[in-house]
Formats: sequence, C-alpha cells, structure tokens
Amino acid sequence: MKIQFIPLLFLFFNFTAFSQTSRFQEKEFLTLGDKHPITWDADGKVCLQAADFSLYTNGEHFHAQYEINHIDSNNGNTLEAYWTENSVEMRLYVYLKLNGGDWEVEKIRTYNGLEDGDWLEYIPLGLKAKLNEPIQKDKLTLNGIPLGNKTLGTGTLIFENFVLTIGPCPLTA
Repeated sequence: MKIQFIPLLFLFFNFTAFSQTSRFQEKEFLTLGDKHPITWDADGKVCLQAADFSLYTNGEHFHAQYEINHIDSNNGNTLEAYWTENSVEMRLYVYLKLNGGDWEVEKIRTYNGLEDGDWLEYIPLGLKAKLNEPIQKDKLTLNGIPLGNKTLGTGTLIFENFVLTIGPCPLTA
C-alpha cells in the first residue's frame, strides 16, 4: 500500500509545482505586456504614434500588436490601419481636415470587434495643431458610438503619448 501511495504523492507534488510555475510565468508575461506601442506610417503621408494603444469594444480588448495587414492614407486626408486580432479583422481610420492655418482630426472610426465588423465612430474635439506641427496629447480617451442602425455596441479608444504627424514618422531615440 505504501508503494502505491508514494508514486501518487510524487505525481501530486509534480503537478502542484508545474501549476504554480505556469501561473507565475503567465503573471510575469501579463506584467511585462502592460504597454502596447504603435507606430503607423502611411507611406510617409501620415504617421500615428502612441506609447500605448487600447481599444475596448463588445467585451474584447484590442492592442494592434500582431498581424498589421495594411496601413495607408487617402492623399494625406486619412490614416487607415487594418489588423487581425482575437480572430477578427479590425480597422481604425483617422479622418483629417484643414481648417484655415490649422489641421485637425475630424473623426476616428474603428470596427466594433465582431466577426462581421461594422463601424463605431469617435468625435475627438480639440485635436488640432498648426500646419506642419504634430497633434499631441499625453492621454487621449475617446468613447465611440454605433454608426448606423445595424452596428452593435460601443467602444473606448485609449492612447498614451498620442502623436499624429503629417508626413513620415519622426525618428525617435
């Protein structure tokens, strides 16, 4: 009876040690992954940089860290980013406009995080700068609403150290 008990006890201790190690590694990974920086350069026409990017919509979190499929601009009037995350295609469009001697962000749109994605719209008030100067915000939080009747949910966009530039991305140290 003791001989049978010892292997079971050994198996229990090995399983317990493995479980604790796995949880520690997972916790360490989550701690190291707190920031989600982005640098999106649309062929030198428009650049969006942030020290941290998060989109929360329909119960999912998106950080655009993997599988960036497409970054483009429509003659410098938009920045368009496509990526795949949480098994769905996501998009973020930034619409720009000139206003006298200033340029500004007119609106931002994202997909809503669902498999058959539809648009959410964010209206960022006061995101503007003089021509040839970047638009900068230390912390930018925007709440999105459905665009149209068939869109589901809402969204929250969060950027830390948001920098939007007309032209190529500036070199950073």
